[in-house]
Parts: sequence; C-alpha cells; structure tokens
Amino acid sequence: WQIMIHGESYKPIVAEAARKAATEIYNRIMVTHLLMDEAKPDRVAGAVGFNVRSGDFYVFRAKAVIVCAGGASH
Repeated sequence: WQIMIHGESYKPIVAEAARKAATEIYNRIMVTHLLMDEAKPDRVAGAVGFNVRSGDFYVFRAKAVIVCAGGASH
C-alpha cells in the first residue's frame, strides 16, 4: 500500500521537498547507535551508521535528531 495525496504517491512529494530544504541527503544509511551528549546524558547528540550498499561508515553530529524507521519490509 502507499499513501496518496490528490492521486500522487506521498514519497516522491516528501523526497523532493527534503531535497530542496536540505544541504545534504544521505540515502541507504542504517543507523546502529545513537550518540549521547556527555554533558547532558539524556540528550542525543548524533548517530553512527553505515551505507547498506557500500559499507561506508558514517558518524553524524547533530543539534537535533529525529528517530524514524522505514523500508524494513524490502
């Protein structure tokens, strides 16, 4: 199934808006650990993950983190 808005699939609409708003987009990154702030232990300060196709390793530092999931059925 997919979400439709005015007869159009939701994913391409949201992806295009993200591309326009962001300076960088990282696709196919599986986050394995959240990085906690040492000064504020209850605050997430970033994430660690890898590209599922190339195996490249990534460390992200962030002022804000949104935790979400998707594509687990593929």
